[in-house]
Amino acid sequence: METRGPDWKNLLILIAVGLILLLMIGCAGPRSNGEPVGWLEVRAEAGAGVSGAESFQAPDGRTMWFGPSRWYPLSHVGRSAGSDGSPTVAFEVAASGREDFRQWTASHVGDRVGVFVEDGLLSVFSVASEMNGSGVIEGSGWDVARCAEVRRALRAHQPPMQGVDTLPAGG
Repeated sequence: METRGPDWKNLLILIAVGLILLLMIGCAGPRSNGEPVGWLEVRAEAGAGVSGAESFQAPDGRTMWFGPSRWYPLSHVGRSAGSDGSPTVAFEVAASGREDFRQWTASHVGDRVGVFVEDGLLSVFSVASEMNGSGVIEGSGWDVARCAEVRRALRAHQPPMQGVDTLPAGG
């Protein structure tokens, strides 16, 4: 009876297919130079009369008012699925911003918060509890293509050079 060793050719093919799939779904991990893979811009909802509040059109068409931007460097932006299986976008705040993000979300439990990209309001959610640096962004009716656009937008989104409360990229 002949025993066979591992089939290295098939194993290498499986590894190559796995790597290609990771690239296709748009996962982005930490860059070797320590730079963030993207930026998360969030704002807490504010009243129309609050000093410094700006109005934005929500995805559902209504006008909402938000306070100043907070920017967090991201170490990961990827694909995920909601509890109903719908496509969503997962993110992880880089170590350099994680504690501030946790504190900021803790101070906004019960508040509505907007996620912004390219000077527009992308999604609004209520903060249920403090977030330890990772989360999921979802939108009503988002499909796989829309989630891919959001991932690309988060990766391309950059904070302005000055005038905004921005955390440093490095740790």
